Amino acid sequence: MPATATLTVQRHDLSLALLPGVTGRLDVFAERREEVLAALRPALEAVLVPGGTVTVVAPALQTRTTTGAQPDLGASGYLAGPAVPASPALAALGAISDEPALHVTASAAVALLRLAGWTREITTHEIGAEAGVSAQTVTGGSAPTAPTASSDLAPITHPALVGPHLVVFACARPDGVLPVGAPAALALAEERTHALYHEVLRELAGVS
Repeated sequence: MPATATLTVQRHDLSLALLPGVTGRLDVFAERREEVLAALRPALEAVLVPGGTVTVVAPALQTRTTTGAQPDLGASGYLAGPAVPASPALAALGAISDEPALHVTASAAVALLRLAGWTREITTHEIGAEAGVSAQTVTGGSAPTAPTASSDLAPITHPALVGPHLVVFACARPDGVLPVGAPAALALAEERTHALYHEVLRELAGVS
């Protein structure tokens, strides 16, 4: 990672149920949502400078990197009608995009980043079962010469970081294990996301 870049890494267990209005009149997860937003806001303030960037890493059914895909809030019924009060901060989400919508966990992460006040571009690395993203990808380093524990295919190229950078790992479960009955591909993607998170922490600590 370039010496001029600073990297902040956070990991949160997220779902669309955290968004205001998704659970109906009773905002079941209001307290949990505020905990996440309270953690995100100071980190976002630190990258609100020229060159500051925000990246989301989340499990999905297919691997891709995108900056233009919109959260799929309709999947949760969030935009289903007047019975669900939409937050002004989320009003622009769900706009027409040339790209397929983000998968559920990435959708929750991007929506919560918007609620926390981030209005700039967000890069999203969605990790599918067929491939992972390397720690070097996330930290802005060069591509590895051999597969890593969380990536058995070539990593997605990421531009070198030149400013402060926030990486938010959005997971569905704290232990990386989805419940029995979950799609096998998504369960593996969740496992890969957790493995990558720990790989990034080792990379930052300088531990091989």
